[in-house]
Amino acid sequence: MTDITGVQTLYDKFRHDEWDRLELHRIEYHVTLTTILKYLPPPPALVADIGGGPGRYSLELARRGYRVTLIDLSSVLLDMARTKAQCEGLNIVIAQANACDLSQVVPENDVFDAVLLLGPLYHLVQLSERRQAMAEALRILKKNSTSLLCTSYISQLAHFRDIATKDPARLANQSQFYRDLLQTGNYKQLSYHARPGDVRSLIQSFPELQLLELRGCEGFLGGRLNENINQLPEHEFEAWLQLVLETGADEEGLASSDHLLAISRLIISSQGEQVVQSIDES
Repeated sequence: MTDITGVQTLYDKFRHDEWDRLELHRIEYHVTLTTILKYLPPPPALVADIGGGPGRYSLELARRGYRVTLIDLSSVLLDMARTKAQCEGLNIVIAQANACDLSQVVPENDVFDAVLLLGPLYHLVQLSERRQAMAEALRILKKNSTSLLCTSYISQLAHFRDIATKDPARLANQSQFYRDLLQTGNYKQLSYHARPGDVRSLIQSFPELQLLELRGCEGFLGGRLNENINQLPEHEFEAWLQLVLETGADEEGLASSDHLLAISRLIISSQGEQVVQSIDES
């Protein structure tokens, strides 16, 4: 089982790192935002940002006129988001909860036009927990064919590239650990790493979901190459961003990326009913 308290403590402790992370990884942020906006219904649609931390995406969506609810484990990160929203005069609903159980903060079903799950699946080490978080997101999603579920994942192969760069002896010295990582995706107690096939399998396990797009957020600029791009003038940065957007959904872009983003929509039957399968039946 995932050490939820440990995840919460981690983000409380490194709160400023979490806000700064997407500034340091601009390609990841802009690819994610651009892809989400490509599919989102127009404002003032209702969006739940589950695991959105200090609110990078929540704030930007609120600026664009979306009605946003930000939910996270970390009260410290939520306080940061609240302060930033107040400074800009943005109206964001903010609540603390575990992505696997939103019943205390969103007791109603069928509330949101889109749900972002852009962090919780990084840390849920059991498949049953990942499915529960997905099921909760689907519970609060409106049951129509324009409703979106956006999920993100840490790439498993990117981790191997990182240790090849920083500590190449580790693969041989911890060979059993890394054999297990390849099989399960579980990295110690607080992290789960996925391959593109794992993402597809998870989404396909919910018959009410159709995968619209799976892409690498950094594409071929994974492995910290994107850091060379951050300080470029805007028009030069934009050229690299567009190239990653054009190639990030290719198999090569998926394989080389640090993070994966999946955009899915609900499938509605010809009778206007949602296709449903109980989580206990799968």
